[in-house]
Amino acid sequence: VTRVDSDDIIDQVFLVEVEGTDHKLPAHTADAALATSTDTRRRSSQAGIKHLSPSSPQSLLPISDWQAARDAATFGVRTSLDGHNAGRTYEFRAESKESCIQWLQQIEEASRLAKWNAGTSVPFLEKARNTKKKCYDSFPIQIIIAILILFNFALACIRVEIMPEEGTSTSKLFDDIDIFFTAIFTFEVLINLFGNWFYPFWKVGWNVFDFVIVSASLISIPLSNVPGFSPLRLLRVFRVVRLFRR
Repeated sequence: VTRVDSDDIIDQVFLVEVEGTDHKLPAHTADAALATSTDTRRRSSQAGIKHLSPSSPQSLLPISDWQAARDAATFGVRTSLDGHNAGRTYEFRAESKESCIQWLQQIEEASRLAKWNAGTSVPFLEKARNTKKKCYDSFPIQIIIAILILFNFALACIRVEIMPEEGTSTSKLFDDIDIFFTAIFTFEVLINLFGNWFYPFWKVGWNVFDFVIVSASLISIPLSNVPGFSPLRLLRVFRVVRLFRR
């Protein structure tokens, strides 16, 4: 953005710091009427700001001191909070609706290219990992996991205490409950592995411990009746040790 009869830059928005664009203005600007194009040109000239032609690479009019309704030719550019523009949203008005759409497309495309070249573009998988990691590490999720571990440990103790005979309905009930908990803890390990992919997961000893216990539980399910593999069930009790990491 430059002043009239001058090439001095009075403000700038870096493409790598563009967080997004908005075609509609905020609701609080929708109550007043938009001035005519001629009046807008006159006021912008009085304010000392150039109104450039649509064909120019700088054909945008910054809107800073006006009361406007939502307009088809008006759009906003959001900037990153930690960038040069400190999260400010800049509002612009193009010559027409068609010109506005062109500018939106060009700005978004140029911003993506600039971020890619600068190495600041975050791929979809990376965003998904960050989201899953943040969710998994949150306090409520960790409390829920701890409760499930305690509940599973209590059921294991009850099973050892009553020692139901194999093949009975009680034994089958405990087997089904054990499969249920194994599925939950397997899903938990997979989410943790995905969120901390790849080396960050394995460098934490508790994560390796979780992986070994869950793997042993998965192996023991189809091999529970095979001689020599039944002791794998005992490893499931060690799930409660995972509470020390929490």
